[in-house]
Amino acid sequence: MPNPSTESVEKELLELAERLEAAEKGSRELDAEIMFDLFATPAGEHELGGPRFYLDPEDDPSWCFGLRFPGKSKDWIVGTRKKLRAETLVIERDGANVLMVSPRVPDLTTSLDAALALADRVLPAPVFWEMHTNKVAPHLYHANVGRSERTWLGSNRRPALAFCAALLKAKASEEPTP
Repeated sequence: MPNPSTESVEKELLELAERLEAAEKGSRELDAEIMFDLFATPAGEHELGGPRFYLDPEDDPSWCFGLRFPGKSKDWIVGTRKKLRAETLVIERDGANVLMVSPRVPDLTTSLDAALALADRVLPAPVFWEMHTNKVAPHLYHANVGRSERTWLGSNRRPALAFCAALLKAKASEEPTP
């Protein structure tokens, strides 16, 4: 299965960072989108085309990260899963709805601790960060994430959202690894 181009991954991360900066509050769906865009690796071949499911390459390969449901609506997936009293965290990716495995998705957009832990996994060391407000926009948190040679800024009323936005911008600007 072909991997998406570096340019499309960069574009997706920057678009998600923009959405995080515009978000009123964090959500499990935003958490799932962040994790998917950073770590999901397609696996299997669905009979309707595209991947069947996704794995996290840095984790136990026997654990599924998300299941793809082409042709099924989000309402159908959530309704069916609720009847089973099962997970209902659904996002849209790769032209289909994807049921994410909730325990594998940290509360990134509502917990600054979870967002900070993600930085250690996403960016190679050494990385520094800072969080501040200012008199011009005292209602916003500004997060700087970076290295000595460059930093990336994310802003939002909620610190975890600001930090995640900056982190995605930093990741989007990384040189691809061979």
